[in-house]
Amino acid sequence: MAARGRDESAVILDVPIIDQHYLSDPRNPSQPIVNTCGECCIAMCLDYLMPEKHITVDHVIKYALGAKYFDPEDPLRLYTSPANLIMIAQHYCETTISGQVTSSSPAEVLRKFIVDMRLPVILDVRSNFSRLGCSHFVVVRGVDANGDFVINDPWSRAELTTTGQIWVPEGGSYTLPFAEMDVAWNSHPDDVDRFYLVMATTSATSISLAARL
Repeated sequence: MAARGRDESAVILDVPIIDQHYLSDPRNPSQPIVNTCGECCIAMCLDYLMPEKHITVDHVIKYALGAKYFDPEDPLRLYTSPANLIMIAQHYCETTISGQVTSSSPAEVLRKFIVDMRLPVILDVRSNFSRLGCSHFVVVRGVDANGDFVINDPWSRAELTTTGQIWVPEGGSYTLPFAEMDVAWNSHPDDVDRFYLVMATTSATSISLAARL
């Protein structure tokens, strides 16, 4: 495969990683809580957008549980749906932009948010970026010098070994080329292919984005 040219407009946003494996249920702190990838992604973006408010993932989980957007003890609400993730984001942010990317150049849509607007993007993908993975939220926070996307994943991280790429079961950050990423973004079990969610702190941002997408 031919080498890709270096991208002089590379941008990597300072979005922290949150590992969902070590979180507790606020209703019973001695118990772990599962299926919190969406809440982790919301908290990551809030830490980047408004660090002065100190909104933690525990705050987001407690709000989501209280609003019944998900409940790991309820088979009908085991995890947060894309629609409910939008509702959670709207509780914390003045402006949200969301939907399904239908552009013929979906990678460019992500680059506009990240590079032009300096905004991280939450995606609904399949876990471990596999065609067979389950529904999972991640944060895309950058485009590197090779044009690959930098991803914060609260559940797993990609690691290269001498025998190839493996997935390590702990939250982490890694890069993927868009073609590999799109395999899991554009074949989704929830029938919401290429779902995205962006949070912003001013309404002016949404007007600018709407004019450019």
